[in-house]
Amino acid sequence: MALDLAGLSFSAYESGTTVSNRNRLGDRNVRHDRFHQQAKREGFRARAVFKLQEIDEQFNLFKPGARVLDLGCSPGSWLQYARTRIGERGVLVGIDRTELRPGVPGARLLVGDVLTIPVSELLGELDGFDVVLSDMAPDTSGIRSMDQARSEALFERALEIAEQTLSPGGNFVGKIFQGPEFKRLIDRVRAGFSVGKAAKPDSSRKISIEQFVVGAGFRSATRAPAAITQSASGALGRGAATPSPVRSELPSSTVTAAPVVAPVATGRAAPPAKVKAAPKAKPPAAKRNVKLAAKPKAKPAKPTAAKTKKKARS
Repeated sequence: MALDLAGLSFSAYESGTTVSNRNRLGDRNVRHDRFHQQAKREGFRARAVFKLQEIDEQFNLFKPGARVLDLGCSPGSWLQYARTRIGERGVLVGIDRTELRPGVPGARLLVGDVLTIPVSELLGELDGFDVVLSDMAPDTSGIRSMDQARSEALFERALEIAEQTLSPGGNFVGKIFQGPEFKRLIDRVRAGFSVGKAAKPDSSRKISIEQFVVGAGFRSATRAPAAITQSASGALGRGAATPSPVRSELPSSTVTAAPVVAPVATGRAAPPAKVKAAPKAKPPAAKRNVKLAAKPKAKPAKPTAAKTKKKARS
C-alpha cells in the first residue's frame, strides 16, 4: 500500500494511543488510571513504561551493557526503563521530532524525523544496536482505516531501521495499529528473527487498537559484511548446496591461489628417477579357484572285469 508520508507525525503518546482526536492525558479517567498513578509513584514519565516492562518480562529483551535505540522516544519512560535494565555501562540513543525535556541522564538524544534521518546518524560511533524500540504512533484522525495505514507505515520504517542497525541476536519491539497490512508485516518480522510474535500487554487500554510486535534473535544474514567463502573439504567442487564456509583474512575481494614453490637449482642436473615396473597383478581368488577346478589331478583307472578274469586264468 503506497502512502504519502509527508508531514506525518510520530510522537509517542504518554497515555497510549486511541482512535480519537482528543489528547487523553487531560481525561480525568486517565489521571485516575492505576498504571498512571503507579508510574507517578515510581518516578517514570508515563504509564507506557509498564507495557515495555511486561514485554521485557516475557521476552528478556535487555542485557547488562546493551546498546538501545528508542524511536519516537518522547516522553522518555522507555529510555528510563531501559537504563534500569542495561546499567550504567549500557548505551542509550533516542530520537523524536521534538526535543525531549528534561533529557534522560546518559542518553544521546537526537531531534529529527525517522522517515528521513540517515541510519549512520543514529549509529554514531556504534557498529550496531542490541535492542531497537518503537512506540511511535501517528497523529490520529478518527478515521480507522487511515490511522491504521499510517501506523503500519511507521512500523515498517521502524522495522527497516532495525534490520539495518541490529547486531546478530538483537531484539526489536514496535507498536502498530492492526490493519490490512498486519499479516505481511509480522511475516516479515518472522522471516528476519528467530521469534516473531504479537503481544498486547495488560497495561494497554482495552479500547486501544494498538498491538506490539516483538522480534527476538535477529538473523544477521542480511547485514553480514561480504566475506570470501570456500569449502575446506572440497564441497564446492562437488556441487554441494551448503558448503562449510571458511572466512578469508585477505583484504582483497578475490582469493589468491597459493604460489608454486620451484626446486632450488644446483650445479648438476638431478638424475632421472628410476621407474619400477609395476608388479603383475595376481588373479582374483575366484578365478584361481576356477582354474584349479578345471584341471583336477588324474586318478589311476580301476581294472575292468575282463582284465581281472585274464589275470585269474594265468
